[in-house]
Amino acid sequence: NYTQKNHNSLIKLSIMKLFKALLIFWLSATAAAASAQRAEDSLAITDGPWKVLIDENGILCKKLQTHVFDTLQRISVVEVDPSLYYPLLVQDTLIEKTSQMGVKNNGVAAINGGYFKTKTTQAEAADLIKINGKYPRQSHTAGGTGALGIDSLGLLHFAYVPSIDPEWFDRFPSVLVAGPMLIENGRTIVGNSSRDRHPRSCIGVKKDGTVVLLTVDGRKEKAAGMSFGELAYVARLLGLEQAVNLDGGGSSTLWTKSRNLVNVPSDKVLIFRSERPVANGIVIRRR
Repeated sequence: NYTQKNHNSLIKLSIMKLFKALLIFWLSATAAAASAQRAEDSLAITDGPWKVLIDENGILCKKLQTHVFDTLQRISVVEVDPSLYYPLLVQDTLIEKTSQMGVKNNGVAAINGGYFKTKTTQAEAADLIKINGKYPRQSHTAGGTGALGIDSLGLLHFAYVPSIDPEWFDRFPSVLVAGPMLIENGRTIVGNSSRDRHPRSCIGVKKDGTVVLLTVDGRKEKAAGMSFGELAYVARLLGLEQAVNLDGGGSSTLWTKSRNLVNVPSDKVLIFRSERPVANGIVIRRR
């Protein structure tokens, strides 16, 4: 009986070892495949056929149509020299198009801002917004985890809301809460809890202070949109050290003075793509 028990134990041990070996092999193969896909995605972004639309006077505007994350994607980017330009947070009493905000505020570029109350013509932010020390209409219902502050010199600062002191919001004349926070101090902090793909907008800075406005088109056959994790991955590849997600979906709009709309908004009027009026935006102005 003792010998039989030992024999059975050895068989069970051998089966467990075999199962463990197969599991390790499967995990290794899966990780290798994921790494290969990631490497492929990285090259699609960094070495892709970017089309440069503007490259002068401290402004770079470029677009990319590529196959990444097993989907077709369309990415639009504006980069500006912070020594020549500064960001301005804007919100009027009524909702308006991002392009209108750019023109009205004498901007060279603009991107849509944070979440806002819909089904009304009143401009009402859905989270904290402060502009030059004043607080426009807002409801504080969104609970964003990412914040950007604009100091008196027109420089951008970013913070992951759950981990900062409330006094952080008092340091800057202008503040916008949106989110989620994508990248903090060069480290991706957004989780991959939401894999839903939509049009996306984000703003961030590179290590040298270059301000980057980024949109991803979506809800189209040739532009699937991205999850938050995928957006953060692309932002990292483009060199962003700090980045926060802005309102997305039909709100995602990137505009420049010389090229008008750079991306293709997802909203439609009949068969035509249409820019959605939003509550607030970020306008880039010449110093």
